[in-house]
Amino acid sequence: MKSIIKMSPYLFCLISFFSYSQDLTISSGSSLSVVSGTDFYVNGLNLNPSADLTLTGPVEFSKTATPVGESIDRVFNFSNTITNFQGDVTFFYNDSELITSSASEPTLVLRVKDGTTWSSDLTPTRDGTLNTLIYNFPASTNISSITASKPGITLSINKFNKLNVNLFPNPVISSFQISTELTIETLIYNNLGQIILKTNQKNIDVSQLSAGNYLIIVKDLNSNNFNSYQIIKL
Repeated sequence: MKSIIKMSPYLFCLISFFSYSQDLTISSGSSLSVVSGTDFYVNGLNLNPSADLTLTGPVEFSKTATPVGESIDRVFNFSNTITNFQGDVTFFYNDSELITSSASEPTLVLRVKDGTTWSSDLTPTRDGTLNTLIYNFPASTNISSITASKPGITLSINKFNKLNVNLFPNPVISSFQISTELTIETLIYNNLGQIILKTNQKNIDVSQLSAGNYLIIVKDLNSNNFNSYQIIKL
């Protein structure tokens, strides 16, 4: 099955549940074509190709609030790399997503992963009022992930892998505890990707939170390594 997009100004695909949620799926055997000069918008990322673009399934598009290294708290991922993209990319963000990385709006740069390697800094057209970063790719580019960051940093995924960090209980009724000797900062995100709690405490009261799923980021303040957890609040 082949779908052709030919609409303006935006195609809105707003299927969102959690920060790891799947926002768009193109199943195996199907494809989606975006005609040159039209906008293809999915949950905070807009592609406007200057040459016809075909996405061939299986492809899953997702947005996560888990940063890559020192990126901001918004990363878009394609499960299969988009190949030969040319044209404009518009990256939308929220101010709250800049806090953890200490990024500043006037100096934000875009970073694109081609499947294996992150690009160097891409200087976009910035709009701090609309919270957008726009970048034109004049030549064919492969895109598997895209995020924003401060300039001049190396993006890599840092985790606690071999460090002694435990979070319990989960599911949570009123509070949970983080067991570690590290000096940490903990961030709690709701299902909209918004930070609702930031603390350095290791015994965290969540009794006022509504029942549901939450994303927890635990960061070692000495090494900037982090780990992520999904908790269920009963």
